[in-house]
Amino acid sequence: MAEKQPVSVKTGEFYQPVRIYYEVFKPKTVIAALKKLKCMEREGERWNWLFEAEAKKLRFNRPYSSLSPADKPLILGYFTFRSESEMLLDLRSQQRALQALDFFEKRINRYAATPTRMRVVNRIFAVDEMPNRAIHPSLDPFFDRDDVPCLALETEHQLAEIAAQYADDPEAKEAATHDFFDEQFNRTHPEIEEILIHADKLDRLSLPMVLQMRQVEAFEHWRGNFTFRASDLVQQWVAAIGDEDEDEEFEADEEMEIAAEGTELAAPDLPQS
Repeated sequence: MAEKQPVSVKTGEFYQPVRIYYEVFKPKTVIAALKKLKCMEREGERWNWLFEAEAKKLRFNRPYSSLSPADKPLILGYFTFRSESEMLLDLRSQQRALQALDFFEKRINRYAATPTRMRVVNRIFAVDEMPNRAIHPSLDPFFDRDDVPCLALETEHQLAEIAAQYADDPEAKEAATHDFFDEQFNRTHPEIEEILIHADKLDRLSLPMVLQMRQVEAFEHWRGNFTFRASDLVQQWVAAIGDEDEDEEFEADEEMEIAAEGTELAAPDLPQS
């Protein structure tokens, strides 16, 4: 029986759709900023972000130099306007999403538009799940739904309930809070999740780790280790700090990099993805 292969994008990362939501304050300023970029291409109602020009030096698992002529120009993602006050950026890997946040923060004035949240797919796709060899041409089926949880908001709501319930009993409040975080720490992340994006740059530094933890969990589940939790990864990291064997410390990352070299699939209308 052939070993199953994960679906990856042409820049070498796992195929994991991400949608970034921007709040737009000055749509004309945003469009003017996009028009100035040589790596942006207008296609109908959307703006394609190309792996060219200003974006050419971005670091992915596979560099620009590894692309074949047939893969160029490669579309990293695309913007669409839902309204004058909301803009979406659709991408097909977590690494592209992280690069996009940094790239466009430097080129779109935050007073014209700012990212407020993202929705991510916490799942690795196998090639045999896509027999027609097509990466979903539209990400709407993943993200245009009302049942996508936001763990940060759920946590805020739950902590408020605990505070109200044990307002007169500090010890019980502390115990209930501890139990809540222990439960959260050991839970499985939902397959599709909303993550808040804060304007504070220092706060945003945690985002790569947040996404990496979810990706490792998804990778372990894809391998059949369904009992794996992000908390297991944290425990591995803590153990690795005092481990003299550096090879063990990076074993999980190396396995994921090798797996991400799996089969590339391309959507019919996005052959460059």
